[in-house]
Amino acid sequence: MFERITINRQSLSGEPIDLGFLAECLLFYGKVRVVADVETFRYLVRCCGPDELRELLAMEALEIEFFDNITGIGTVQTNIGPLHEFTVIDSNALRYPQVSRKLFDELAGPSGKGANRMFRRFEQLVRRSRYTPEMLEEVQTDILDNAYVGPAIKSLLSLLAPEYVVPSPFVFRVEPVLKGGTYKVTTNIDFGAANASYNRHVPQSRSTLTVAYLLSHIADTRRDLVIGSRFESEFAVAPERALIGAHKFAKVMSAAGRGIQAADLFQETVIDAVPNIREVVNSGKRNFRDVAHLVRQAERFRAWLKKQGNAEDLRRAYCQDVAHLDWADKLPPKSLRWLMISAAGFGLGAIAGPVAGTIAATALSAGDTFLLDRLLKGWKPNHFIEGPLKQFLRDS
Repeated sequence: MFERITINRQSLSGEPIDLGFLAECLLFYGKVRVVADVETFRYLVRCCGPDELRELLAMEALEIEFFDNITGIGTVQTNIGPLHEFTVIDSNALRYPQVSRKLFDELAGPSGKGANRMFRRFEQLVRRSRYTPEMLEEVQTDILDNAYVGPAIKSLLSLLAPEYVVPSPFVFRVEPVLKGGTYKVTTNIDFGAANASYNRHVPQSRSTLTVAYLLSHIADTRRDLVIGSRFESEFAVAPERALIGAHKFAKVMSAAGRGIQAADLFQETVIDAVPNIREVVNSGKRNFRDVAHLVRQAERFRAWLKKQGNAEDLRRAYCQDVAHLDWADKLPPKSLRWLMISAAGFGLGAIAGPVAGTIAATALSAGDTFLLDRLLKGWKPNHFIEGPLKQFLRDS
């Protein structure tokens, strides 16, 4: 506690930094970092005073990280409606050398006295960074998670436009277009009514509510969390970002809990009559060399799990996949009878060992090696469960 704190823009519609809050942080925290854009940097220099700010920077009590670009949402009108794209915006007007040079010239006045000295001193003390396209890649996963985005946008609307009655059921669904990177949004928000409320609190000249504006909160929250986490510090951000972040963390924790519960139920039902993975490892019967070997064998199984998405009942998905051989549906009854015998021979390999299983399958499949080849190539999740996993558990 009180080691580090990162302060990002604290208000999106008013003064970017609460100076009293900054002062408190400088007294209580060992290191205070301010993430600055053009407006934030100009505000700090003008309100704190260039000499005082430089002294705090030189003491290393304060650090300013100036970002030479910004992130944004590009919107284009198409025959299927507006499409939105996340982007990084570069401009000379956003870069630190141009911003600081102009600011210190203004502070020096017509005489220009001291402008060069201030410019050089701050240039040595202000850290410069850039938002990268890679920082936005995680955003694209976020916005397609409707279980997160829908509730987050709904809460954000209630904060920004408190007089607006959010429709029920609320719709805010993001879908990728073509190969992704561009997105279409379906929503039942009445932006006319929402802005009537929003602009009671924020001047229309400053901003209005749009789909792109709401998406930018989702994107910028993820971006700010990435930047803040690099410092391993506490965060201080605008209420809008804090609200979105709370939804994100709640979603992460909720998902983790559901995943653990689903895995436990799956093991309890599918891997019966043997200890589970946690038990054999914690008991010392298996070490992490064994675990690493099993993980290598589980590559296709993990790919199968990933395809299940948010399915909480893995048992049902497993049973459906194991029981269904869609290519076999079209086979004549004679071939299906043979297939059942061949499958029994294949299953024997998981119990009696690969040699015995091969011999049994060969003996029973003399009539049609093609079907057996199809069966062996048609990987199912039980191939991992009944083979490597149960061997890992039984032999412990």
